Amino acid sequence: MLEMILKLNVKFTEADKEKCIPTINKITELANIASRKGVLALELEIEREENIFFKTAIEMVVDGTEPETVEHILHNLILAENYSGSQLLDRLLVSEGVLAIQKGENPNIITLKLSAMLGEKYILRFKGLAQEEKLRGCFEILKNLSSKKALTESIAFEEKLLRCHNMSLQRILCNVDYWTLVHALHGCGIELIQKIVLNNVSKNKCIQICEDLETIKDFPSEVALQEQKRVLEVIEKLVNTGEIII
Repeated sequence: MLEMILKLNVKFTEADKEKCIPTINKITELANIASRKGVLALELEIEREENIFFKTAIEMVVDGTEPETVEHILHNLILAENYSGSQLLDRLLVSEGVLAIQKGENPNIITLKLSAMLGEKYILRFKGLAQEEKLRGCFEILKNLSSKKALTESIAFEEKLLRCHNMSLQRILCNVDYWTLVHALHGCGIELIQKIVLNNVSKNKCIQICEDLETIKDFPSEVALQEQKRVLEVIEKLVNTGEIII
């Protein structure tokens, strides 16, 4: 996409950029829907979309068109129509955003990628607003998880991690694969989940873990227990090397 902007040799005014902010918000919303429900869920959004370029882009993704073909068609449309100003920027954003959704990129990364196309101050603007809104959502997710009962087999695992002071726990988390952690937490109660996401990870990671825990509600318990064993293996290794004390 950057190559196309350089090839077209265009510069966008602040007014152009401001007009395109709703487009970034819309793409972020679609990215969140696709992340939770899959790209087929975007089919309902096609019916509401009036912008032909945007509608065409989403239709191709929902239909399972190859990413290279989607990119080729969208770029040809941009070049053929001879757009300028906010119209051009809008379509560049749509093209970049839809391709990122098709690749399954994290919605936060997609928003960052698109806001970066507008400039540094827009990165801060979108990041601040998105993070604040998502953190509010995290507290709601944690509230919903508060009634969740831990697997009986998870009790020993939970007790071990709850005994860890924060520095040791953070060290453990640095050595555990992300999805191993999320799947392991799926079998745990709210006390351990809160300790990890509220006190021992970054705000962005807190958001990501909460959203993923909400998504995998029906994850098999036997797999959760298997992932807990992997975490315990990491803990044992760190204890044996003297990196943490439990």
